[in-house]
Amino acid sequence: MLKQQFYLARGDVFNNKILQRVFNWLNMIPIYRKRDSANNSDKNNETFDRVAHLLNRNETVLIFSEGVCMVEKRLRPLMKGTARMAFHAAEKYGWDRGIQIQPVGLNYTYMQDVRGEVMYNFGLPMEVSDYEDLYKENPSKAIVALTEELEIRMKKEIIHLDPENDALFEQLVQMFRNDREKKNFGILQFNDYSRFQMEKGLADQLNDLHQNNPEDWEKLKLECEDLEAQMAKHVLGDLGFSKRSSTPFWKLVLMMFFLPFSLVAYLLHFGIFKFARSYSRKIIKSSVFHASMHIGFIMIPMWFAFLIPFLLVMGFTNVYWAIAWTLFQLISGYIGVLSLDLWNQIKIRSRVEVFKNKEPALYDELAVKRSAILKHLAHETH
Repeated sequence: MLKQQFYLARGDVFNNKILQRVFNWLNMIPIYRKRDSANNSDKNNETFDRVAHLLNRNETVLIFSEGVCMVEKRLRPLMKGTARMAFHAAEKYGWDRGIQIQPVGLNYTYMQDVRGEVMYNFGLPMEVSDYEDLYKENPSKAIVALTEELEIRMKKEIIHLDPENDALFEQLVQMFRNDREKKNFGILQFNDYSRFQMEKGLADQLNDLHQNNPEDWEKLKLECEDLEAQMAKHVLGDLGFSKRSSTPFWKLVLMMFFLPFSLVAYLLHFGIFKFARSYSRKIIKSSVFHASMHIGFIMIPMWFAFLIPFLLVMGFTNVYWAIAWTLFQLISGYIGVLSLDLWNQIKIRSRVEVFKNKEPALYDELAVKRSAILKHLAHETH
């Protein structure tokens, strides 16, 4: 039997009674932060009891232990609420209930962009019963100990950057990604841990350089800034200098064959994406929530974009043709996205190829600089 999953969410969004019903239907549970109100501790008692009840039923409760949402590649200090809820459940229903905490790392490429990627990593689960003796002796020490251990395990599964490395990492990781063969088909990919290891290895190396060898870090930063500036000056993309800088002929033929599908996808869906991007940024000032609002404004109109044509086709023909049209609409959308990716790659590579023919010496200079940077870092990231 498939178990339900429950989610802790900011309590202030439950103030609206209509939204409260919707959130309850979605298995969302309110959690209240102390800094928002002095009375929130009392409200959280009910939440703690509900979470304990769910854990006693062997349900899963998802907790965002940082307690804050920020658009950055780093783990922020964890709140102690996770440990408190776990110990509250163990006290109430018994330390032998087998309550576990599963550390999970979520690593986004570009969380605010459509078709950004996310890598899920699962660390070793923590047994709450391991802290029973310490908790009975000193609850505060047990809460701190569990929180610190959880932070250590989560950090192993997360790409964690010093703030000073944000821009440098983004430039370098794009270079490494461009050298890897991209899998166009397959929305979900399992067991591709090497991708995460490469990006985390790069982040860890940059952090180590920044903390322990600032001179080398500064030199690397200047080299990358110089390379980026020269490429920007000549309107060049890094993909054109990558190991996979050529586009196979069969991909070009495939793109031309599927061009009609791409045009259909563009006509059917472009307006929805355009509306979602502009309207979400218009009504929400904080960039932190742009992505979630963007997705919401895409999902709702998409139902109508598929439902209305389905009903129209079924009304004029029959249900089988309506299903066939819906499948065509889905396939054309996916193919359209892949074709757009391929077209953008061709433009970047073609521009670099033209530049290579016009300025061969400068092209070689930029290629050597890029290769030297990656060679210096490669042993730590593969």
